[in-house]
Amino acid sequence: MLCKLECNRELLSSMLCKLECKVQLLCCMMHNLIVKSTLMTGWQKKEQTITYVSSIPRTKFSNPSYKKAIPEILQVLRAACIIHELPLAQTWAACGQQGKRCRRHSDENCRYCISTIDAACHVNDPRVQIFHEACSEHHLLPGQGVAGKAFTTNQPCFLPDMGSSGEQEYPLSHHAKIFRLKGVMAIRLRTTRTGTADFVLEFFLPTDCEAENEQKTVLNSLSGTVQSLCRTLRMVTNKEMQDDAMWEMNKISSLGLQKNKKVKKRKPMARRSPVWKSFTEIIVGDTAKAKCNHCDLELCCDSKNGTSSLRSHLKRCKLNPNNRITGPI
Repeated sequence: MLCKLECNRELLSSMLCKLECKVQLLCCMMHNLIVKSTLMTGWQKKEQTITYVSSIPRTKFSNPSYKKAIPEILQVLRAACIIHELPLAQTWAACGQQGKRCRRHSDENCRYCISTIDAACHVNDPRVQIFHEACSEHHLLPGQGVAGKAFTTNQPCFLPDMGSSGEQEYPLSHHAKIFRLKGVMAIRLRTTRTGTADFVLEFFLPTDCEAENEQKTVLNSLSGTVQSLCRTLRMVTNKEMQDDAMWEMNKISSLGLQKNKKVKKRKPMARRSPVWKSFTEIIVGDTAKAKCNHCDLELCCDSKNGTSSLRSHLKRCKLNPNNRITGPI
């Protein structure tokens, strides 16, 4: 009897543990549903803005118009992370437009490099906080990583496995391997509030989403969520990209013209020595020479020789009328 009672107790305890786990799972699901429903109803109100900041902003924007776009961007990132259970979502922008100075690149490349906007990022999984800080400290050039590639096109960019990229292609690939981050999508957007200022929104897929079909499903639903939440954010058109490229070329050409105008050619200095009254400067090949006006002898007259050789010749020249020793009596 005692053995049967013990067995029944063990069975009841195991059943209670299973029931407890199921109750916790149901509570979590209900909590997620409540959060999603409140978010969706709140985002329908245009006047409502979310002021949540996942990390302390370490820089101030040089362009005041950037501040107008941050609340909406942060709202989109936070919603996408919660609805699709993404670990991290970040925003990238040009360093020059943010007023940042790049430490890793030269001054020539600094105007083209990009960095994260710390006030417009959302860390949904605390385990990737260190990866987000590494992204914030490391600036990228256009073409590096998914965010850098997104700046060169107006189409969404996707990478199924971030760790497979080389260090030159994506300098943060080693960090992605450490935190087991796989799929990532980036899209370039422009808001009507900031003119031609562009932002790249970068979304990291869940770490357990590795299969191709699963990634496609998440990407399709994620794209629909972003489109439904964007009010002033929009994709860059082909015509705008052509206009931006033309403007950049005109700017470079105008800078080149200004540079050429500032460089003034040095005027050749006039011969001030009295000895040149008896000589004529001529060019033989690439060498400047002095031709004697009395005997037509050609002598070197560069800066190394000076006029000492010319003076010596005048003293010896037999056709020099001013020469007291050899001149005519």
